[in-house]
Amino acid sequence: MAAHSGLTAGLDPGSQTGAAWLASHDRCVAWASLNRRLIAERAAAALRADLRLIADVPHNLVRPSDRGFVHYKGAAAVVAGELAPIAGSRASLSYVVRPSAGVARSLGGISHGAGRKYDRATMHGRVGRNRSEREQLLRNSWGGIAICDDRSLVVEEAASAYKDAGQVVTDLENESLIVRLASFRPLVTFKKAVDEAQVEQRRRKPEYRREGGRGHERY
Repeated sequence: MAAHSGLTAGLDPGSQTGAAWLASHDRCVAWASLNRRLIAERAAAALRADLRLIADVPHNLVRPSDRGFVHYKGAAAVVAGELAPIAGSRASLSYVVRPSAGVARSLGGISHGAGRKYDRATMHGRVGRNRSEREQLLRNSWGGIAICDDRSLVVEEAASAYKDAGQVVTDLENESLIVRLASFRPLVTFKKAVDEAQVEQRRRKPEYRREGGRGHERY
């Protein structure tokens, strides 16, 4: 920001700075795609399952169009006729849809998931107040489990933190943006904290400190 005082006004894609930014952006998008594939391959290996690419749909990116540049913030960039996922929570259905020709009206963007109903900080006062509640959050009604070593993340990513993905899909259908093809129940959900050192520090705290005492140590 300091090197480009006019950045808040936008970048000229034809300028050297703009071209460099777009090139860096594209490398990030490519890295994210490879990362998703690596995660899928490792998950398939762990489950001893076959693997075939069905869809690889990015979100939170910038793409050029005949109308300029479209910033898909909180939206998936899709192509009419190709498959796309719409993720639910770890205790609700997820969906596979096919964007229709009408998606051109939304500049090729649809919801990439249910979206949050409550922010992360708010969730700490809503669920997971004790160990029993937190353990319950790791199960869903059809026997699925969530794998997560971070108590704080378990609470922040609780199913109740998210909107109803089914309603999101219905809204997109009503606008003739997509066709619903299939729904899926999550059987195994894996959540990984970014700061592994912080998670390890939490794990090593004596149980009496995690369950009682100062409020910010309750996970």
